[in-house]
Amino acid sequence: MITLTIPALNQSSKTENLQSVYARIGSSYSRPLKPTSTKAVSLGKREKLIIQLLTAMHGNNIKSIELLMSRAESHELSDVLLDRIIGKVPLENQKLEVFVSFVRQILEKNAIPADLDVSEFINAGFNYENFMDIILIISEEQVKQRIKNAENLKNRFLKSSDKAK
Repeated sequence: MITLTIPALNQSSKTENLQSVYARIGSSYSRPLKPTSTKAVSLGKREKLIIQLLTAMHGNNIKSIELLMSRAESHELSDVLLDRIIGKVPLENQKLEVFVSFVRQILEKNAIPADLDVSEFINAGFNYENFMDIILIISEEQVKQRIKNAENLKNRFLKSSDKAK
């Protein structure tokens, strides 16, 4: 069983110095981590869709992948960009490439290890709030899938019990 511990934000401010966050979660970094700006910017619809798509791909959830692909055009995801994300081909937009690689790294490790390499993510202009958004979106998508799986299992049990009668 994997236990996930996410540190809470300091209640005195909306954004917290990244160096203090990583000090609290016990990560050891040789150089201080500094946010690129003091104002936190939330992820856009395009980035959220990319996280959902990568999560669905990681879980081999074909129905979700098809649904998300149908939404791609309205979220400014071109066919070329989708092909590159799906095929793990490097993206031309360096910031987007760092974002996609970071999300994949989280999904592949199936948790948030203390030694997760966040320096490239931060250097690309992302912040702690963006990191938390990624974790929350991945968690939400995984919970949705588990609920669907439980409903399917319930339906199979009901069909089996009807046949047994």
